[in-house]
Amino acid sequence: MDGSRFVFLDETGLNTKMTRLYGRAPRGERLVAAVPHGHWRTSTFIAGLRQSGIIAPLVLDGPMTGAAFRAYVEQALAPALKPGDVVVMDNLAAHKVAGIEEAIAMTGASLLYLPPYYYCNIPQPMRHQFLERLYALGTEQRSNAVPSPRSALTARVRTWPPTPVR
Repeated sequence: MDGSRFVFLDETGLNTKMTRLYGRAPRGERLVAAVPHGHWRTSTFIAGLRQSGIIAPLVLDGPMTGAAFRAYVEQALAPALKPGDVVVMDNLAAHKVAGIEEAIAMTGASLLYLPPYYYCNIPQPMRHQFLERLYALGTEQRSNAVPSPRSALTARVRTWPPTPVR
């Protein structure tokens, strides 16, 4: 089977509670940084990864739910799929709500669920591994105000050029 037909779908979360409580500053100077005080927010980043790069990226305010995932598949992922594509995803309960298989099948693509507890072999884009750092970069650039995770991540995702994955 042609490797360019596979679309690996995965999501990752970010919580503003992940803010560091300690940092470093030059000796004798106080470390000053903007952090969210008590406004804990969760954001979810989801995207498809194909051989040519990322498709259908989305930053969602809040955790991934079945309704949110179905809306993502219908409105973002399905338009990016081509007939003959194979969508591969894990066994998260939100991925198995009614309408997911039908929305993917309507594009001519097929769906493949990974076996339970098979997460170690999902090829995740390196960009998912750096979400926390991207959020940190977003807060460093605006030291007088803390941006929401959604605005910080959305701005970063839009600047990424799609790069081939080998």
